Amino acid sequence: PKFIDDKFMYLNGNKKIIIKQLFMKPIVKTGPDEVQVCTNYNKIFLRRHGNKVSAKIEKFKKTLNTQFKGILVKYGNNISINNKYKTTVEYDEISKNITYLKVKNYEFYFNQDEMKEALNKRSITVDNDKLCI
Repeated sequence: PKFIDDKFMYLNGNKKIIIKQLFMKPIVKTGPDEVQVCTNYNKIFLRRHGNKVSAKIEKFKKTLNTQFKGILVKYGNNISINNKYKTTVEYDEISKNITYLKVKNYEFYFNQDEMKEALNKRSITVDNDKLCI
């Protein structure tokens, strides 16, 4: 086809215009554990199998199962609570088992609702698009 005025295509004596043209996005999440990556030459599907994210997180969870002086751990599953927030895969993996962790003066919340309540008590504001632990 020939292009006229930088927007029309001249096909068989008629002017045609493409209002919307669909292109594949480079990275698309096609399933809960599946991502599709498209390039000019290839289309690749990446699938995650199993639920272990990394060996370091597994060692961390095993370490917290033993009792240490000065460490307070509250256990619980927070996956359903954290679904409405944008969190990382590692954070989700830890939040499957742990709700709260306190080491000396440091507090770590793995329940986003409780974390927001704790920040409100201290009059601290955090943007909704940020992940605060």
